[in-house]
Amino acid sequence: GEYCDASVIAHSNGTTDEYGLTSNLTIKLRSDPSSAVTIAVYSTDLTEGSVSPAWVTFGAGDGMWNVNQVVTVTGVDDDIIDGTVVYEIGFNTTSADPDYNGIFTHNV
Repeated sequence: GEYCDASVIAHSNGTTDEYGLTSNLTIKLRSDPSSAVTIAVYSTDLTEGSVSPAWVTFGAGDGMWNVNQVVTVTGVDDDIIDGTVVYEIGFNTTSADPDYNGIFTHNV
């Protein structure tokens, strides 16, 4: 799936499973921030999937705001035969730049 807002673009390239299948999530910004932006990344169901790393940072003025940072999403075996379980990957941002502070979603 893909999540876009005025500031952050996130895109996932696939699905995971309980056998450890991984998927990559890429995150980048829409514009150069005036202050560093830290994005915390998390699974809405840790019994089904985990993320690594749990956060990414984009610096201000370093020219890297539009370069994808990759987060790996890994399926987790919960020892329950439960078929396909939908969970989401969410993120929230912190920054002194008001355009990037306080973005919160779990749509990917």
